[in-house]
Amino acid sequence: MRYHVDGTPIPDTYEELQGLLEAAEGNGEARPDCLQLLGEILDAVREAYCRYIGFASQAQPVALTLWTAHSHAIEAADCTPYIRVYSAEKESGKTRTEEVAFHLVRSGIRAASVSASALFRMIDAHHPTLLVDEVDAIFAPKSEQEDLRSILNAGYERGNPVYRSVSVGKQWDATAYDAFSPKMLAGIENGRLPDTLVSRSIPIGLQRKRKGEPSVAKFRKRMDPPRLHALREALVAWATEDVVKSLAAAYPEPAPGLTDRQDDIWEPLLAIADAAGGDWPALARASAAALHSADPENESYGVLLLADIREVVDPDEPVSTFGLATRLVKEGDRGPWADWWGKLVESDSDASRKSVGHQLARKLKPYGIKSKQVTVDGENARGFPAGAFADAFDRYLPSPQPENARTLDRRSGALYGSGGIEADTPSDQASSVLAFQGREDGKSGSDGCPECGSLWVFGHGEDCSRRMT
Repeated sequence: MRYHVDGTPIPDTYEELQGLLEAAEGNGEARPDCLQLLGEILDAVREAYCRYIGFASQAQPVALTLWTAHSHAIEAADCTPYIRVYSAEKESGKTRTEEVAFHLVRSGIRAASVSASALFRMIDAHHPTLLVDEVDAIFAPKSEQEDLRSILNAGYERGNPVYRSVSVGKQWDATAYDAFSPKMLAGIENGRLPDTLVSRSIPIGLQRKRKGEPSVAKFRKRMDPPRLHALREALVAWATEDVVKSLAAAYPEPAPGLTDRQDDIWEPLLAIADAAGGDWPALARASAAALHSADPENESYGVLLLADIREVVDPDEPVSTFGLATRLVKEGDRGPWADWWGKLVESDSDASRKSVGHQLARKLKPYGIKSKQVTVDGENARGFPAGAFADAFDRYLPSPQPENARTLDRRSGALYGSGGIEADTPSDQASSVLAFQGREDGKSGSDGCPECGSLWVFGHGEDCSRRMT
């Protein structure tokens, strides 16, 4: 049995949880049920993930733990988040993450590949938690998987079946198949998932371990699964009919900074975190905001284009399409503009100017931005008048960070005061702060919630513990 820094025991197995129950009875305390032990169960599941997987951030195992519990209480949810596990290169922990999750989730099924026809029939018949590896190969650029993508798109929301023709005697009938189930999709980052699946997913980006970093425990296939199965049984015992009804009736406060769809997929996880109590409600919301704000695929190319335009142009001045493309190629750092338009900008011929202008205008048109004849530096050109981007910036981009917002070092005394972590604490034991907008009153002090100013702090350490101050 291991312990938190405050002396609270951390159960690793269902047997240890039972031991805590018996100890409570022996001391004359009321014997809590599994609902009351949810926080301890979640702590143990998170510790199991951290034991075998070297996560890139402290938010990742929080999300995985809540999703694992959610798979056992899926009947309470109207939406289910997909877990998108990705990395730049192989041997970064993706397959290990799936393997550990397989032994913890409800009715797990692992698949290296799956056809559309097999997918909807399997989900409709068994309602498993599906764990798909090498999804980058499934959705490779030249593969034709529109049918599979449409099934996965539909499967994140309850009551959104897929229809297929089924032979009944000599006739064909349209039959509805339920595609709703929790899913984990793992693959190499360069095999980008379709945007519609990215928007339905919680991103878990893993990194290969650096030399000198502490190693995680080796997962031994013949020894370790029983320990994970004991935790799975604890989740099964928790997810009773009454618990499902309670979660289904919950309307948790959303995490800050999420889109409407991200709110939908996090809602069942936040309901579980709120039921667990303790640190879990704060951890869940901080993790949601951190994971999606740091996700490189969280935005479409159109939003990335708008973000770079806001960085390179003066919104109160007109700009030509070719001039804007030139600035994006030379100064834009978020999108692939240099790859798209670099040669055209370098050519600077009439044909190049016309081509790049047409391409740029076509990409901005869906956002209500139309090119017109404008005067730039005394010359007439096709471009965008002053104020042309204002409406799109307001609709699709987050508000610019205020001048008083600050990013502080994780070991800064401004975060913790005299009783906090020492300034010379090693970086792997320090704490990270989730950056929110600065305080609206403009006062000096720590960054935090724009309403109350409190900090969201992830504590680093071997036990992967968290806290909120």
